[in-house]
Amino acid sequence: MEDKRFHTVDQILSYAFAAEAARITPEMSYELMSRVTNPEALSPEEFIADGIMLKNRAMRNLVSLQRNIISLWYRKPVDRGLQDMIAFNLYCLTLAILDEKKQPLDRFFVVDVLREWSPYNKSHHGLVWWSEHLGKPLGTVKSWALSNDPDRKSINYLLNTWLNDARQQLEVVYADAGLL
Repeated sequence: MEDKRFHTVDQILSYAFAAEAARITPEMSYELMSRVTNPEALSPEEFIADGIMLKNRAMRNLVSLQRNIISLWYRKPVDRGLQDMIAFNLYCLTLAILDEKKQPLDRFFVVDVLREWSPYNKSHHGLVWWSEHLGKPLGTVKSWALSNDPDRKSINYLLNTWLNDARQQLEVVYADAGLL
């Protein structure tokens, strides 16, 4: 039987990571269940189990870089355990970006840009502060962080590319499972 609750990979992943957060803070599950078609069909416990199974299907079908990028984008830091997981995602992605960029960047700058890119984490310092701290013009710091030029391979460009690649791969996975 096909599951027609979802229309996009983004909906599935948002639901799955919301279930992960609801497992830790059960009061979230009632609020989040309202987003699902026919919410009365699932109890809060079934909602959590369903979401975690969807998340695990994604994680089994992605390589490490893709798992980290998906986790950083969708994971909600509702407790210390999930915050530690996010810190690990930040660490892994920082190493991947530094390796990809092939230029010396302050790793804390990269972490700050990663945090700002993620919808549930905020950076410690803005780009103006980093410009002053690094002694570089603001335009240079912005081009390192935000440029959409594929030749520059800014941090945001790399993150968006990796996220889109992971979503495209998961679209096939979820479609094969009859979820899209």
